[in-house]
Amino acid sequence: MATIDWLTGIYLTTNQVLKYPDYVERLRDEIGLNTVVMDFSGELPKAVLAKSPYGDRVPTEGELGELVLRHFDGRPVDPREYDRAQALCGPGVSATGDDEVFRQAVGQLKDAGLKVWTHGGGWTIRRLMFCPSRVDVREWMEAVCVHWATQYGLDALDITHFRYPMGSFPLGLFGCTCSSCRASAGEMGYDMDAMVADLRSARKGLQNLDGTRLSEVMELGIDFFDVIHALGLRSGILDWVRFRCDLVVRNLSRFKAAVHKAAPATAFGTDT
Repeated sequence: MATIDWLTGIYLTTNQVLKYPDYVERLRDEIGLNTVVMDFSGELPKAVLAKSPYGDRVPTEGELGELVLRHFDGRPVDPREYDRAQALCGPGVSATGDDEVFRQAVGQLKDAGLKVWTHGGGWTIRRLMFCPSRVDVREWMEAVCVHWATQYGLDALDITHFRYPMGSFPLGLFGCTCSSCRASAGEMGYDMDAMVADLRSARKGLQNLDGTRLSEVMELGIDFFDVIHALGLRSGILDWVRFRCDLVVRNLSRFKAAVHKAAPATAFGTDT
């Protein structure tokens, strides 16, 4: 009978690791803990920071507006989270870190015989998302991932929030349609104008949808594509969903390839 090597892990902050060193050791001994996923709280070197789309300063709201997801009507999807974006040194990375403390925590966990992963932020905060098609954002994130993989003796990268805004935030479903995404759509075989036209049609139809009509559709016991047809949604909606998925896959594949080229033994994954 084959033996299963279970991965038993826990998410902890750097401060928790250093403040309660006995905690992981007890979990290791009592339940077989073998992995700790720790948030990245270190600092980036100047060579990596030089790639930040922020340009080594706090971006203005106008500058952020050029970097973030844009609704098909042209506006940024959610400027209410600009203050959180301005607290970063670039998309997905805090501007306040301590490399010595982070390395100390990694070393402490390694000394306890544990594997150490780090999880870092990605495109999305909650509603605000950095455009996944911008070349400067992609190159920045790739450089950050490679730095994490090569400088701290980590076993894996768990890249979090490499996704579109949460599904409960409807505006997030209608971006991004900026010039960079338009170029990406063309490269990947999608027609941005056709998709946007169908998005506009869908929005208009959904605005006119009342509870009675929605109940009638849902009570038919039909599948997803039947619902799409019943609501009068056009094929461009499905192309739009595929395009967004393909953008995520294209970027993550690129980051994974860069990490494995620089650090072949380092695992790379994402949790959403």
